[in-house]
Amino acid sequence: MTENRDIEVDNTSFYANNFVIQVGSLDFFIDFQRKAPRFEHLDSSPHIVNEHSVIILNLVLFKQLIRVGSKLIEDLEKEFGDITVPEFVIKLTDKQQKALLERETNENEDDRPPYIN
Repeated sequence: MTENRDIEVDNTSFYANNFVIQVGSLDFFIDFQRKAPRFEHLDSSPHIVNEHSVIILNLVLFKQLIRVGSKLIEDLEKEFGDITVPEFVIKLTDKQQKALLERETNENEDDRPPYIN
């Protein structure tokens, strides 16, 4: 008789703060992303590091994932109330996006020849 054993291939957990879903003809590709600042030295400016962990699911399994996930969220919200993005996160995200746009604009201006205003 064959015995089934679960073997942990990779024991590293992956925390994601963003994701992208792409659909192929037979599969869904979920690209879990973690974006975080890294400092080379204490006095240096940070740079953003993007890490990815991609999971590929067939259409049936993805549908089951969505169904089970939706049911779990529904049950949690019934017991504890709506899950929403806190207001301070929205404000902070807006502020960070504006700062990023300003920095990109300033960097682009520095790259322009001096005769272009």
